[in-house]
Amino acid sequence: MATQTKLMAACLLTATFLCSGCSTTQVLPKPSTLQPPPDRARILLRRQSAFVACARKMDIYDGQTFVGSLGSGGRFVWEREPGTAALMVKPTRDHLWLEAPPFTFAVEGGKTYSNMVSKAGRIMVEGSKSTSAQALPEPSTAQPPADKVRIVLRRESSLYARARYMDIYDGDTFIGRLDSGERFVWEREPGTTALTVKQTWDHTWVNRPPFALAVEGGKTYSNCVNGAGIFMVEGEKLKPIILKRPASRPSASTPTNEAGPR
Repeated sequence: MATQTKLMAACLLTATFLCSGCSTTQVLPKPSTLQPPPDRARILLRRQSAFVACARKMDIYDGQTFVGSLGSGGRFVWEREPGTAALMVKPTRDHLWLEAPPFTFAVEGGKTYSNMVSKAGRIMVEGSKSTSAQALPEPSTAQPPADKVRIVLRRESSLYARARYMDIYDGDTFIGRLDSGERFVWEREPGTTALTVKQTWDHTWVNRPPFALAVEGGKTYSNCVNGAGIFMVEGEKLKPIILKRPASRPSASTPTNEAGPR
C-alpha cells in the first residue's frame, strides 16, 4: 500500500510539473514599471490550469503580432498602442484549439486590461464564468426573426468526462466546444437540425446518428445533451432499458410426468 501511494504521488508531481506554467514563452517584452504610461495600454492574459491538453502550448496573437506560446496556468503581460485589441489563439493542425473570431475590445492609454483563456481556447474577460468556446455568433435580440430559428443547447453537469469539452455540430456546421454545465445559443435557417457530438480520438463520445428535429422560423427550440453525448429535448428524460428475463425451462434433471394426465 505504501509503494502504491508513493507511485501515485510521483505520477501526480510529474503531471503537475508537465502542466505548469514554466513552459510559457513570451516573445514581446514584459513591462518594467508598475503602471503603464499614458500612451500605452497594458494587457494581462492568463491561461486556465487544466489537465486537458496541459502539455500543449497556445500560440497567442494580438492582431498580427505574435505575443508568445502560453502554457497551462501561465500568463502574459505586455503593452501596446491604444486602440482595439484583437486577441486570438492560433488553431493547430489537429484542431486542438478552436478557430474562433478574435476577442476584440477597446483599450485606452494608461489602463490595464485583465483577460483569461479557457482550456478550449476561448479568450474572455478575467472572472467570466463561462469556459466554453462558441464558434457561431450568439443572438443579440430577445426573439428570433421570422426567417431564423433559434437553437438552445445545454450540456448536463455530470462527473463523466467532466474535464472534456464536446465538439458540437449542426449538420456540417461547427457550433463550438461545450463544457459541462454550460450552453450554446445560435440561429440557423428553418428546416431540419442534425445535432451531433464529434467522436474524439480516444472514443470518449460514441459515434451516434444525428439528433434530427424539424424547426420553423421565428421559434426557439431548447435541447440538452447528457454526459454520454445523447441529445434530447429539454426536460425530456431517457427511458430506462428494462431487460426481460428469459422464460425458465425445465432442466434435464427435473423429473417429468411422461405419462401425462390420466
